[in-house]
Amino acid sequence: KKEGLTSHLLWQLRTCELANDDQKIAAHIIGNLDGNGFFTLSVEELALETGVDEDRAMMVLRTVQSFDPPGIAARDLRE
Repeated sequence: KKEGLTSHLLWQLRTCELANDDQKIAAHIIGNLDGNGFFTLSVEELALETGVDEDRAMMVLRTVQSFDPPGIAARDLRE
């Protein structure tokens, strides 16, 4: 279920060591996952919507992508 996946990801977020600002970015990423767990925004859009540079947005995205289940927050099948 979407809610179960979201809850699971937010639990992982709370247990990881990210600064508060980065946790907000990660929560934004989690909120923009589709029903299959794919991230629906581009890094550029993420940076714009969260007010950070693209490098920082990408760093937080990579952190979320390291969460369980494998493949979460991928932007396409290759990723």
